[in-house]
Amino acid sequence: MKSIFMKDASIALKTAIFLVFLVLVGCGGGGSGSGTSQATSIEGEALAPGGVVALFEQRSIMMAVVDFLFPSASATITGLQPVTGATVELIRIDDNGDQVGEVLASTVTSITGNYSLALPSGVSFAGNLVVRITGNGIGPGNVMSAMVVEQSVDITPVSEFILQKFIDDGTALDSLAVNEVVALSGRVEEFDLTTTGDISTMLAQLEAEVGQFLDNEVAVINSVPGDGATAAGAWKLATFGLGLHDSDGMPTGTFSMDAGTETITVTDDGNGELTIAAGAFENFFTNFTTSSPGGTFIYHEADIGAGDGETFDATVNSDGNIQVSFPFEEDLESVDLMSDLDGPDFGWRWPPGIFIATDTGNGNVKVSLSREAGVRYETTDTNSDGVKDAVDPNTRSGDEVFLNLDILLKQGSGMSNASLNGDYGMVSMDVEVRTTPVATNLNSEVGIISFDGNGALSALANALNYVDITRTTSPGVALVVDSADDPVPLAASYSVNSTGELNLDFGGGEIKDGFVSDDGTLFVIIGAATTDDGGVPASIVTSGQMVSVGSKLGIIAPDLSDAVYRIFPLVTSFQGNGATELFTSSADSRLTFNSAANSATVSSQDVGFERNGDIEEVAAIIDDAGGDTILAVSTSSNGAITLTLNDGTDDINVQGFVSADGKLMVLRLHGQDAADSSVLQDLGMILAVRQ
Repeated sequence: MKSIFMKDASIALKTAIFLVFLVLVGCGGGGSGSGTSQATSIEGEALAPGGVVALFEQRSIMMAVVDFLFPSASATITGLQPVTGATVELIRIDDNGDQVGEVLASTVTSITGNYSLALPSGVSFAGNLVVRITGNGIGPGNVMSAMVVEQSVDITPVSEFILQKFIDDGTALDSLAVNEVVALSGRVEEFDLTTTGDISTMLAQLEAEVGQFLDNEVAVINSVPGDGATAAGAWKLATFGLGLHDSDGMPTGTFSMDAGTETITVTDDGNGELTIAAGAFENFFTNFTTSSPGGTFIYHEADIGAGDGETFDATVNSDGNIQVSFPFEEDLESVDLMSDLDGPDFGWRWPPGIFIATDTGNGNVKVSLSREAGVRYETTDTNSDGVKDAVDPNTRSGDEVFLNLDILLKQGSGMSNASLNGDYGMVSMDVEVRTTPVATNLNSEVGIISFDGNGALSALANALNYVDITRTTSPGVALVVDSADDPVPLAASYSVNSTGELNLDFGGGEIKDGFVSDDGTLFVIIGAATTDDGGVPASIVTSGQMVSVGSKLGIIAPDLSDAVYRIFPLVTSFQGNGATELFTSSADSRLTFNSAANSATVSSQDVGFERNGDIEEVAAIIDDAGGDTILAVSTSSNGAITLTLNDGTDDINVQGFVSADGKLMVLRLHGQDAADSSVLQDLGMILAVRQ
């Protein structure tokens, strides 16, 4: 997987197979840089599914199965047809997307869907200047638009999607630099999307696949450069990810885990520009593969090193968020040509992306939860020398998707065991796979751990609550749930070095490592463990990875009246029918407390990936059911918080803690079918950042 900063981690995982994040066609080729000198006309094509611009009712759950093929040159949406005889109007819109003033010019699309429109005198390219399709038998309000930021402007579902993203994210359209919009369109023109039956389902598909990509791009375009000095220095990165994989044409699928730590150095280059250098790292990767016939197999890889000193560019905005862009990438499998004489068998393609590490309010902790994907292809010999040297885009081999949680902690100096002192609200997520018996196990604990400042930590009996979900697949799928307060007290030793590196010793050889923030208010622990059968060669029978986050608690709980938090969930869902989901929430997700802080409203759209069975195809998933969810809230004086919902359909329990300053919440989500817990089980971790 590719985390926010560990850009090359995925390249080392030569067995990973990546699914493409989809897909966009842009608003035309070429580009005007500033809009001050331009042509006197605009032209392009109008294209839609079936050639009809009609918006049908959206489905409650949209699973978008995509084609994932990259064209080598220009981009098209396979299956789109010309919109003929439709009225094209040139208009101005406000920041809500509503028309302002009269129609500036109009024309009608030809039988091939083409149009040409004279640009009125004094009208310049701008983000609030759009061409809009009406007519063609569509009903009121059903339109398709494109921003006029260059001379060639195609009107497609993607151009409509891009415009709506700018509107939804509160962009001041009239002040947009047109070159930034052109650059955004250019970044997505490399990708290909196979059309669905109508615009509504296509827009849902786009949201599932590239919604986060565009949200992040728009956020960067809208951002104000920040002070790079606030981000400069050494940071500790902890990353934890889960993934799903399929193989084309083969009854094989994989559930994967990825956890790691890295030291990075950030340099202030002025004007909000940063340079990031990669340093020492530890990375642990597990593939749990199921095939038919053939059973199950676990592959585990540990990669530990000093780092190669690679640097890459980033920016910081006025909110302290670090923003990193990655271009389209293509890599081939690394092989030893002395033994593999015909070269690599596989290669990978990753779409361009931008990741944003959101500051939690004090400048020393930043979090991100990202969806990422890519495609693996077979390779081909392009120069007939007997060595395969390039991917063959016509022989896609498999897809893999990841959800990744990344946490950055500012490295301290002069730290010691005393830096961890007091009560910390802790949430952990532990995932284990095993072959004997075949099972995937999810475990999460929430509770209070006390550090004495001298190297000893403890938890009282019944102070830690655990939820344990075991999903067995042999002889049939079954979900077993166990949840209780742990009656056994916890005792262990810990040490903190001068830069905040944390070591925990639970006895019996159980060691875990992590980091402490420079002010001692947050710790993150990453762990990994495997066991084998003792044979020669040994076969791994269990492999587990975990992440734990703890936030220092205050004496008095922070005031949550009317508080608004952005949420970062990483949730796994097991279903009794054999389906597995990995999901998070859309970028605009919010948790809003009422004035009495006894209820909270979740405004969110679940997005992620699903596989209907262990050897089935991976599909994107988006919840378009709409509406907000209201949770009952109870809090304790130490910052412990519980949010609950039981509406007869869903039984949701969210437990965790609010930091002493109220800026961060660490939470565990446990959801299940209200009528039958063996039907559905959700378990995951949520970080919430106050807005």
